[in-house]
Amino acid sequence: METNKKVYLSWGAIILAMIVFWPVGLILLYLKYNENKKVFFNFKGKIKLIIGICLILFGVIGFFTEIEKKSEDIIIGIILGIFFISIGAYIFKKGMENIKEGKIYEKIVYMVEFLKVENVKEIAKELQIDVDTAKYYLSKTIKLGLCDKDIIYEDGKIINKKRIIEENERIRKQRAVKCNCCGGITRVMKDEYGTCDYCGMELPDGK
Repeated sequence: METNKKVYLSWGAIILAMIVFWPVGLILLYLKYNENKKVFFNFKGKIKLIIGICLILFGVIGFFTEIEKKSEDIIIGIILGIFFISIGAYIFKKGMENIKEGKIYEKIVYMVEFLKVENVKEIAKELQIDVDTAKYYLSKTIKLGLCDKDIIYEDGKIINKKRIIEENERIRKQRAVKCNCCGGITRVMKDEYGTCDYCGMELPDGK
């Protein structure tokens, strides 16, 4: 099943569909980008921009064509022209919103996964939006599966479950070692030497 999916969403199949019957090609292209949700919103926005511009141009051309004809049906033609312009403008606006939303998701993913931001207030500050809006976009980013599956958001904190497990495992492998110089306690990895956190003296391994 997975193999068939990859075949009909391959670039070869999409290009062939575009040549033979372009509506099918557009559907396959839509499905291909829908699999990669991190770029899907930008793609969807650009498609809407193209459709919106086409409808606006169609409406404008129709509008001026009817005016030049000066026929009895000029009113109907003008109404249809205004209708297509209005629909095109609405779709164009939605496309811009999708692109803007996609950029917000991209920034959130970058901050959470690469900058390892753990506080939603930092996201709000970076995006220059209020905290509640940042919470909404963060929750939606996680819900849509744009972030790593191990990342969750609870009680105002961004939690990376995988990172916590790794940190706990690292701590489990450490041993508390007492410094012979100052008496301070420092955690040292098992079978490794370290330095005292308080005086900088070399410590024995954490056996």
